[in-house]
Amino acid sequence: MNILVTGANGFIGSSVVNKLVETTQHNVCVLIRKTSNIERLKKNIDKVKIFYGDVRDKKSLIEPVTSADVVIHSAAVLRCVNNKTYYEVNYLGTKNLIETILNYNPNIKKFIFLSSQAAAGPSKCITFKKVADECKPVSHYGKSKFLAEQELKKYFDRINIIILRPGAVYGPEDKDMFIYFQLAEKGLFPVFTKKFYIQFTYIHDLIFVIEKIISLEGLSNKTFFVAEDKCYSIEEIKSIFEKIVDKKIKVVHIPYILGYIFAFLNEKFYALVYNKPALFNRDKLAEMSKNYWICESSELKKYIPNFCYTPLSVGVKETYFWYKKNNW
Repeated sequence: MNILVTGANGFIGSSVVNKLVETTQHNVCVLIRKTSNIERLKKNIDKVKIFYGDVRDKKSLIEPVTSADVVIHSAAVLRCVNNKTYYEVNYLGTKNLIETILNYNPNIKKFIFLSSQAAAGPSKCITFKKVADECKPVSHYGKSKFLAEQELKKYFDRINIIILRPGAVYGPEDKDMFIYFQLAEKGLFPVFTKKFYIQFTYIHDLIFVIEKIISLEGLSNKTFFVAEDKCYSIEEIKSIFEKIVDKKIKVVHIPYILGYIFAFLNEKFYALVYNKPALFNRDKLAEMSKNYWICESSELKKYIPNFCYTPLSVGVKETYFWYKKNNW
């Protein structure tokens, strides 16, 4: 099959592309911007067909989608200088893509959308949030992903769409997890709420799910949470990191107001000095200050019955040694 991956230079997109190229017979095409950093794709760049375009530019989407049997839409903005960019890329970009498919390739076999747990928002208490529960995103990123989901659902009766909501995705080449290891090696673990429970998604598990969904017959118009069944408290996460870095870690509770001030100043500094978004900003703080990022992910196992998620202790250890091996 011809598979098109948007956002193929990103952490998730590049991981999907490299795995498909290395382990399947699919013809893999990628949609990236001309200014994109393709470092993550360099080992397989000669094995994929490259389309240059932008989900904000409808005309640039016509050629890539026309020949695709499956589209994996992972193009997204996770951080930005101006909040409107979340909506321009994550929401309107998705709208442009699905409308272009409808006009130029309406018989596409599958459209797989990489959404996020952030689209659903946190749970109110330590109860696993279900797909059918009301979505209450708390960040601009989450809201833009939620709007994209709503847009796609308009086409459920015309195009086979699968929406995946991963939890906190981590793995080799992930910059966010790398920062936590840097802090852990310094013996620190900053948190912005005293109660914090979260589920994680190892990148290899997410790729496995995507591969299975590509080949599954009879699966259509569904939304799934994709995350390890177990939710972790901050103390459990700390314990896992301590064993890996072989160092005692202190959990530092930072009051929300201090976190907000730092995030605001951090945003302004990066925008003025580097003209790029800060890794830690007010949008991220809006998510990190909520208590329960937990979801019901067992629904997926009805369709992939023998699938088992990688425990955090295993995935984090593999990720850490990858960082060390690659001199991060």
